[in-house]
Amino acid sequence: DEYLKVGGYPEYVLSQNPQYFADLVEAVIFKDIVSLYGVRNPQLVRDLLLLLSDRGGHQTSFTKLGQILGLTTDTVREYIEYLKQTFLVYELRKFAFSRNKQVYAAKKFYLNDNGLLFNLAGKLNLGSATEQIVFHALRQKASQVFFYYENQLEVDFVVNTAGKTILMESKYELGLDKERIEQQLTKIAQELNITNIQIVTKREEKSSTKDGVKLNYLPLWKYLLTE
Repeated sequence: DEYLKVGGYPEYVLSQNPQYFADLVEAVIFKDIVSLYGVRNPQLVRDLLLLLSDRGGHQTSFTKLGQILGLTTDTVREYIEYLKQTFLVYELRKFAFSRNKQVYAAKKFYLNDNGLLFNLAGKLNLGSATEQIVFHALRQKASQVFFYYENQLEVDFVVNTAGKTILMESKYELGLDKERIEQQLTKIAQELNITNIQIVTKREEKSSTKDGVKLNYLPLWKYLLTE
């Protein structure tokens, strides 16, 4: 629970001084990005970063972000690229068999650390915090990672590793929606001809089979410790 909020920046873990991330963001945006890319209004880059922190784990488009900030779609695209190049933000594309759909569909964005997410968002959202941690673990473990969204059906991650594709859902707190979640994930798996689903939770650990699809529940802490 502490890691979900504090993250893994060593200096912040030791001091937990809230000014640390404020100084970090100012240094990256107002020194690195301005000096490297010649941005004339760095405050807009900071505002964009704040918007992305509020949308962790949710789809958003360059067009929508541009409308909020009063920027063109191309400028938003450039600013996000700057945030990616300075390792503050990572982008996740939609799973699609068409490359055009992958490129032009709405994206998901994750910050590079949960401590940064908490300090920018100003509050701890367990769902967003867990999904972000799982995303970064997948970057290390998987060869390809996407999210899935089609016909109002959504799954956090479509993961390809060692030639095998699985669905992965981050649900730290399952609540009363467990049966609905299983039905939705199973339907998506069948549509994509996938036979394995992994659901990362707070503490539940079990396996079951539903309509020919295997569902594996694993606690977050244990998933992070697996190879």
